[in-house]
Amino acid sequence: MVNYWRVFGCTNRSDREKHLEYYRLPKVITNQGEQCQKLSEERRRLWLAKLNQDLHSKNLDNVRICSAFLVSWDIITLQPSWNRTQQRLREGADGAAAAGADAETDDPETDDPTTSGYIRSNLCSTETKSELTGDLIEAMNSELQNLRTENIQLRSDVAHLSTTYDQSAFVDEDEMVLFFTGIPTYQNLVLFTFLSPHLPVKSLDKFKQLMLTLMRLRLNVSTTFLSYAFNISIATASRIVTDVIDVMFIHMKPLIIWPEMEHLQKTMPMQFRKHFVKKCAVIIDCFEVFIERPSNLIARAETWFSYKHHNTVKFLIGITPQGTVSYISNAWGGRVSDKHLTENCGLFGQHSFLVILSLLTVALIFKPLWVSQLAPVDLETTRKIAHVRIHVERVIGSVRQKYTILGGILPIDFLMCKDSDGYCTIDKIVLVCCALVNLCPSIVDFDSSIFLYALCQ
Repeated sequence: MVNYWRVFGCTNRSDREKHLEYYRLPKVITNQGEQCQKLSEERRRLWLAKLNQDLHSKNLDNVRICSAFLVSWDIITLQPSWNRTQQRLREGADGAAAAGADAETDDPETDDPTTSGYIRSNLCSTETKSELTGDLIEAMNSELQNLRTENIQLRSDVAHLSTTYDQSAFVDEDEMVLFFTGIPTYQNLVLFTFLSPHLPVKSLDKFKQLMLTLMRLRLNVSTTFLSYAFNISIATASRIVTDVIDVMFIHMKPLIIWPEMEHLQKTMPMQFRKHFVKKCAVIIDCFEVFIERPSNLIARAETWFSYKHHNTVKFLIGITPQGTVSYISNAWGGRVSDKHLTENCGLFGQHSFLVILSLLTVALIFKPLWVSQLAPVDLETTRKIAHVRIHVERVIGSVRQKYTILGGILPIDFLMCKDSDGYCTIDKIVLVCCALVNLCPSIVDFDSSIFLYALCQ
């Protein structure tokens, strides 16, 4: 389409004078504040005054102005948003002022719209308005500069947040490592080197994937928070947690190890030597984890634990006398009894040398319901068991405190998705948390002299 010049006396056309630029009338800006709207309205009014056009004329969208005459006009007023050099703006303003100064205000030609004197008179009459508009433009330019500075600062802050969880940020920062992961020192994060070859390749680098997952376990924060912290989508954060938990479950299983009896005897703490000599192999107990209320009535009944007045799943945990987790069962409905869970979880099938009735081999830690009815010999044995019961409770407490996801209410989805081996997400989470606790110092106190002597034997 051919563009025509709308200034009186101009015969330029876009199909002939291709070296010229053609511009539309500036529009009124209504979505950037009241001050910006007033400025844009004044700017449009001045343009129309230059062109001798009514503000409400039709087909104003078809108006074009070529660049040949813009320099002779008040450029500061006409094109504040165009990216021109300051020198050209000054030259244009000086040219407009000079044209106004040469005009004769009492010349009869000024009454005739067809004469150049009329245009020069209009330029002079709008000089004061142009100066006022220039002040507003200066304020607008200042505000624009402030916004650019703020934008640069925000970009810097976002870049800083994205590097907060880089591996370099945790070097020699043991307190930071402990807070975010529950692992006591940075040296223990060698776990990442062990897991790195098996972690999936995603938009987030592998170390941040591990940190995101450990923060989910340690702080029990939502995937929404993690998505903002790591600048990823919520769906991506959720998939990363699931995938990394699967990798950790497979490759951290060896950290839940059942030691040889010979090794247990050599490193037996004095508290256990006193009551069980060297023949205590494991201390077992059950603990519960809260879950959401299932919609299925059968599942709701199987997971209801009346003592806690909540829907739960139950785990059997076994610890060595040294304070490490040596066994963790799969999740069972909270309604099941401790005795039934112990007999059917597979503990004694895997370690057939254990004899349930022999307290010299395995200490079954359950609260006696009727202590007054026990025989004197059984009462004394129960007291010995109760004396060491505190250690398994401290380990359970340590698992809950270090990884607070087990202290909250877990989604029912964690129980519904099972893999080919029959493990659901909650089974994997509990095992990973117990394996991570095994990387921390033991909660059982050792007599250093006897412990070192035992290691030398």
